Amino acid sequence: MSFGSDRNLLVLEPNLFRDVKFSGQVLVTGMDGVVSGTTLSSLTSDFVLQQVKAGMVVLVAGVPVEILDVLSANSLTVSRLRADESGSAIPPGPGIGLQFEIVSYLPQIESVHVALLGAFGVDGFSAPGEPTEADILNVREASLVEALGALYLIYAGASALVSDQGLLWTKATSYRARYMAARRALELQFDLDGDGLPDASRTSSSIRLTRS
Repeated sequence: MSFGSDRNLLVLEPNLFRDVKFSGQVLVTGMDGVVSGTTLSSLTSDFVLQQVKAGMVVLVAGVPVEILDVLSANSLTVSRLRADESGSAIPPGPGIGLQFEIVSYLPQIESVHVALLGAFGVDGFSAPGEPTEADILNVREASLVEALGALYLIYAGASALVSDQGLLWTKATSYRARYMAARRALELQFDLDGDGLPDASRTSSSIRLTRS
């Protein structure tokens, strides 16, 4: 499972969920959204069936807000973008008959996640005693790297769908450079004995030697 979420992409690109979307990744759309406090409800939607989850983003009347929890098939806990993802929910403002849409880029995030782990030699085939994904402590740092890589994939994919690539390709190349730089700078910290403290570290340039 990836370290990051759609929320991480929203932090870096506030207009992403409004301006870029792939039809195959639109999970839910509706015209009957009702926002009361921090609850978004829709009688015509089934958020559970469409696998909506916390960390995704829903565009409500053109405004992107975080999904904090799936309360039922018809209701979500939502919040305006918070400075800290562990902070209290911020009500997005009440309304009825609102247009809303949920687009998720978890496929791109997960693709980068797998590649990132592979670059650090944490690929599910670790030898006994070797660090595993579950041992990683600095998940927040890793999630930022994943977000940069995912944005590169998203904008590169979007630019291939239009004749005038322009800004989309510029964003793609920019995020690719930022992703590669962040990946080189990242040093994963591992807790190997379960005490919550780092026991080992590894960079993407580390070399593992195995005996066959």
